[in-house]
Amino acid sequence: MLAQMNTLRQDCAPNIAPDVIHSLEAQIAGFEPSLDRSLESRLYIARMVVQECWRQFMYIYLYMGLCGANSHDTRVGKVLKRFIKVLDRVKPGRMPDAFLVTPMSLAGIAAHTDRDRNIIRQHFRSLSEYFRWGTYVNDGALILETIWATADAENRPAVWPDLRLACEAVTGIV
Repeated sequence: MLAQMNTLRQDCAPNIAPDVIHSLEAQIAGFEPSLDRSLESRLYIARMVVQECWRQFMYIYLYMGLCGANSHDTRVGKVLKRFIKVLDRVKPGRMPDAFLVTPMSLAGIAAHTDRDRNIIRQHFRSLSEYFRWGTYVNDGALILETIWATADAENRPAVWPDLRLACEAVTGIV
C-alpha cells in the first residue's frame, strides 16, 4: 500500500480522485494487525504500538503527502492526536522506538504543539543512535526539528514539501 501511495504522490498528487482517497482510507482502516497473542505481554503491547503508529502515519501521509493538507488540517489533527496518544502510552525505550523511527519522523511533521513535539523527542532520545551524528535516527530527528523550526519561524503550518527542504539542509540529499 505504501508503494501504491508513493506512486500516486509522484504521478498525481495533490489531484487524486476522491474515490481513490476513500479507497486508501478504507484500506488503512481495514488493516488488521498481525499479532501473536502467545507472546509475553510487554512484547505483545510493543508490537501493537508499532503497528498502530504505522497505521496512523499512513493516514498522515495520505492527507499531507497525497492530498496536500497542512499540519493544521482537521483530518491531520485527529490522526496526529491518535498517533501521540498511542506513542505516549508506552515508555520511551529501544523497544518499540527502534521500529518507530520512520513513522515518528514523518508523522511528526504534523506535530505543532510543544507537548506533542516533546513526546516525539523523548522517544527519539531513547535510542542511542540519536546521539550519533550521521545515523538514520539522528538525521530523522534533525530533519524533523528543521521542519518544525521552519514552520514556526514562518508562522505557518508545516506542509509535506517541507520534508524535501529539510532533508537537503540536514543531509545534503534530496
